[in-house]
Amino acid sequence: MQSFREVLKKGKSTITDSSVTNEYTCKGCGSRVKEFTTVIALGPMAGEKVTSKIGCNCKLYEQIKQEQKEADKTRMKRIFDDNSLINESLKKANFKNFEKDRFPAAYKTAADYVRNFDLADPANLFFQGPFGTGKSHLSVSISKALVALGYSSVFISLPKLYTKIRSTYNKDSEMTEDQLMQALFKVDLLVLDDIGAEGETKGWSIGKAFEIIDQRSGKHNIYTTNLSSDDFESSRDTA
Repeated sequence: MQSFREVLKKGKSTITDSSVTNEYTCKGCGSRVKEFTTVIALGPMAGEKVTSKIGCNCKLYEQIKQEQKEADKTRMKRIFDDNSLINESLKKANFKNFEKDRFPAAYKTAADYVRNFDLADPANLFFQGPFGTGKSHLSVSISKALVALGYSSVFISLPKLYTKIRSTYNKDSEMTEDQLMQALFKVDLLVLDDIGAEGETKGWSIGKAFEIIDQRSGKHNIYTTNLSSDDFESSRDTA
């Protein structure tokens, strides 16, 4: 009488019959892949062939890529949160709670800007008009939408920025003016909100605004202002 161990050994040797049927280099991950064809020897699937492969790392690379993407999104959101200077009333602004029925053309322009955003093809957007026309709301919405897509963006209310810059002149400041400016120059999208909001059309404040605008040449930028076209042009000429 056969021992239980002998029965198991015999059964193990007759369960399957495997052989390498193909070998190639994966175009996705570049790894050497072996394909096996296995013939099932026992059970309800006896005689059927099953194909499997080893060596391909595509799934692993895709998982790593997805994890990196999520990490990048988290990092971009932190950049936005740490560096943006937003008025309290705008912190919850987004496309969903914008009154697009009141300003359909502006809404479409903003949505198209996000849809067509391309680092290789920088574009500026200029919102001009009186208070209450949704300029800042749409600008914040664009900034948040792009951060969610993995881009870096900072939204700056210029009156708050001027205060921040002045604070760097304090000897106890943790950040220099140059460090602050460099942070603004590097992001994928910069929003400068309320140009001329302090009523100045020349002098130190407006000069700082145009310094940033000049340094951001060739990058994506959004500007909002309550100034008229004449005021805006004359402020640049006298800055």
